[in-house]
Amino acid sequence: STGRGNGGAYFPAPGMGMPFGGASSGRGWKSWEEEWGAIKGHLLALMKPELQLSRLTPRQRVAIEYLEKEGVDATSLLAIFESLLPDPQASILSPLNRLVSVRPWDAQHWPQRVQLITGPFGSGKTTALVRLALLLRKSMPGGKIWVVNADSLRGGGRLLLKNYAQLCGLEYREATNALEFASILAASRAEGVDKIFVDLPGLPRGRSMAEMREHFGMTDPAHGVQLVMAPHYGAEDIRSLATRYVPDGAGGNAGLIWTKLDEAEKFGSLVSVGAASRLPVSALSCGPELNETLVPAQSEALWRLVFKQEKPCKNQPDSAGF
Repeated sequence: STGRGNGGAYFPAPGMGMPFGGASSGRGWKSWEEEWGAIKGHLLALMKPELQLSRLTPRQRVAIEYLEKEGVDATSLLAIFESLLPDPQASILSPLNRLVSVRPWDAQHWPQRVQLITGPFGSGKTTALVRLALLLRKSMPGGKIWVVNADSLRGGGRLLLKNYAQLCGLEYREATNALEFASILAASRAEGVDKIFVDLPGLPRGRSMAEMREHFGMTDPAHGVQLVMAPHYGAEDIRSLATRYVPDGAGGNAGLIWTKLDEAEKFGSLVSVGAASRLPVSALSCGPELNETLVPAQSEALWRLVFKQEKPCKNQPDSAGF
């Protein structure tokens, strides 16, 4: 079995042989991690009644209660509560901005020549990649942009990105291993390519980002990484995804893109995932079209989305959805 039922990727199922270099995390470490996660959950459950929201001003208390209803995790709520407690005049936006930072998508804030686009199956990685490329092309007319499909063994995804690239006038390449990707990098340098976007496969359970980067020869810490997420995940999913997808050694080169915002009922995940991953939000996306459906992230737009459910994208479907 190749594990293709899990989103169509070529990674083997847990317990089978690994298709790429590095070894997986030890079972002892994984067991300890899960045990600590359970202990932490119990501790937070015990602490929650002691938050004593009555010690906050009415405005602060209403804001925290709203975030709780939106699904913000207990760890983030506790951090917000502790930040507000010393100052009755403090706005809830102050601790939120410390928990969830923003670095808008543009050539200045994300100068890395290679951008790896990753995320869970079905999160909208491929369309997010094309939208990023189109947005960047507006700011650098005449620049050379390549898109590389590293998820080419998944038939539907392969054809989708190839068709998008042809429609948008983007150069298309495919890489299934480190040798092919090294060849693409060499060709891109020879042709003076300004930016390369790489569509990575989703990670099956039990696999890590470090393993996948090793397989494709994408271990250069200078590569940018954009983690694509949709706001439809629960607390357990958030912990697992943040642990597996936060790139090792990425440092300040990694960001977080939120997609499918028009499909969500609540937006507490934006706070929980941002706080858990420590990645700055780089872009916000909503709607099915390629143009005008992804915008560089701004703090004001992010919190208007969370508190007022105001979508940041210009090209929005009507209220009937068609």
